Amino acid sequence: MAKILVIDDESKFRNIIKEELLKEGHEVETAIDGEEGLGKVKEAAPDLIICDMKMPKMDGFEVLEVLRKKENLNSPFIMLTLIVDFDKIQSAYEHEANF
Repeated sequence: MAKILVIDDESKFRNIIKEELLKEGHEVETAIDGEEGLGKVKEAAPDLIICDMKMPKMDGFEVLEVLRKKENLNSPFIMLTLIVDFDKIQSAYEHEANF
């Protein structure tokens, strides 16, 4: 199964996602914000990253930009959001996020 990193500042959502992925047999790491998530990427080398779009300190766009440009990471990156804003969603696609 896959090694998955879940980055979300909302513990409720982070834990729900983690539990569902564990049920499917995946190995799951979590991070409470983008900064912690970047550190865990280096430690865990995940096959997939699931990241909230809107977080304090470093949002999902910033995390994705660092991973794509500075870390040269090409793992799939799924961005989660409750935001219904076409411009932000389009921007995420342009940053090579997956939804």
